[in-house]
Amino acid sequence: MSKDSLPKKIAELFELHKSGLLSKEEYEMLKSKLLSPAGNKEVEKENIQAKTELQKPQEEVNGKTTDNNDSHQTNPLEPIANTTGEPIKDGDSHVPSQKRRSKKAIIILIGLAVVVISGILIGLYIKRNETRTELLLAKQQILSDSLKNIAESKKNEESKTTAEEPLNIISVTASSFMNPSGNLSYYPSNATDHNLQSWWTPSPPHSDGYNSWLRIDFGQNRKVTAIEIHNGSHYPNYQKYGDLYFKNNRLLKANLEFSNGTTVTINLREVDEIQRLSISMQNTTYIKLIPLEWARGTQWNDLCISEFTAIGE
Repeated sequence: MSKDSLPKKIAELFELHKSGLLSKEEYEMLKSKLLSPAGNKEVEKENIQAKTELQKPQEEVNGKTTDNNDSHQTNPLEPIANTTGEPIKDGDSHVPSQKRRSKKAIIILIGLAVVVISGILIGLYIKRNETRTELLLAKQQILSDSLKNIAESKKNEESKTTAEEPLNIISVTASSFMNPSGNLSYYPSNATDHNLQSWWTPSPPHSDGYNSWLRIDFGQNRKVTAIEIHNGSHYPNYQKYGDLYFKNNRLLKANLEFSNGTTVTINLREVDEIQRLSISMQNTTYIKLIPLEWARGTQWNDLCISEFTAIGE
């Protein structure tokens, strides 16, 4: 028995005796036993056993740690310890792989979104350009149509201007004409001299217009689209009688006969001015005016035609 163990044992026995757990006789007996050689060996044996018991848990811990280290070296399938030194749980063994897959999926989704958005933007850009192109083409078409219409209108206007020109009259004839009176004459040519203060009047007994006619000749075939006529006597301030328009007969209705055999009926208004009447185009060498109806004058029963000409090509 070591010198440290014996006093300790004796001290323990003394404490038991002092607390009343051991009688004095028991204390003395155990003390004597400890002091004997046999007791010394027994105590030493107990000390060795106690030391062995104290070392066993430490060896088990060291052995376990060694086994874990060896297992990691020999078995790659075992969970890897985390940064704190603690082994990773079975459920966490695939966490890094799952995170990598999640990041990859996010990257793929972002890429798809970029592709889709890019496609939409490109589609909108193309659609916008197509719309602009359509608008441009529409504007060009409108401009082209407008220019075409302007050209056609100009052409029609030129044609109309040409058609509206008075035709050259070669000769004028009539069924009859009244003899001159004073400073007034009544020749057929008075109707084509472009002077409204001179007029044609047939001679009696048909001076009223009945069974009379007035004819203009062109000398060749012409296209007639209209006529101009003044259907009375235009003299607003005649020195002796004043305004003569209503004092003489005014033509109200007449037939136009053409060399192609066509007859067109015209109606006139009672107005002291030249009246222009459009007709269907007639290819003709002459026009013959035949009075049908007239208004009687307030002073004389004489028909007067101050102007009669043709418009055409």
